[in-house]
Amino acid sequence: MPAPTPYPLFLSLARRDVLIVGGGVVAVRKAQGLLDAGARVTIVSPAFNDAFHKLKPIKCVRARYTSAHMRRKNWCLVFAATDVPSVNQRVQKDAAGNNILCCRCDNPDRGDFANGATASVGSVVISVSTQGASPGLAARIREQAANGIDPLLARLAELHRAWRPLIRKSIHTIEHRRIILQRLAGEEMIARLRRQGAKGAQKLLRQYLAELTSPTKKTPSSKRDPQRGRRSRA
Repeated sequence: MPAPTPYPLFLSLARRDVLIVGGGVVAVRKAQGLLDAGARVTIVSPAFNDAFHKLKPIKCVRARYTSAHMRRKNWCLVFAATDVPSVNQRVQKDAAGNNILCCRCDNPDRGDFANGATASVGSVVISVSTQGASPGLAARIREQAANGIDPLLARLAELHRAWRPLIRKSIHTIEHRRIILQRLAGEEMIARLRRQGAKGAQKLLRQYLAELTSPTKKTPSSKRDPQRGRRSRA
């Protein structure tokens, strides 16, 4: 029977408490990513890399890790990021005892989760994993994937992010939201953005919304081809 594969996901960590045990370079890297995600980060370590002074807002607790640190807050995630395997093992054990997912930075195979090699192109985020086989290869694949993204699609993703509140406010059924989101990612929208820029894309968005919300117009059929911007023949 093949080994189970990790489950990929993107966590929403805004205003969630995350604990990092360790004050070295690895901990700095983890802390920066967590701060970018809006997490409230606490670091426990007897010593800290100088780079931590540049990370704000962050709470640094200068102490050797004890099990009491695990019980002080309802941590969302824990990172065991020291250079002492026995300490990382203790952190992992304490996290498991409190039903908290733990990343073993020194030995990802023994932890509950691991970070992929990530890259951002505008609002598009790519994360690549080789299931721990080769972090270097994962980084190389990440760079190739990021370089292969059409900048226009990254721009469209930024527009989609800005449009979503309006779509949720204007469209009240799941089916109609599905239709408009498909159309907004279709060839007609991409071509409009390429030719006319953001203003043209915004105008096409308003047209789509009118078609789905106006009682005097027919609702687009679910058979409409979202990739071509026209109705497909039955």
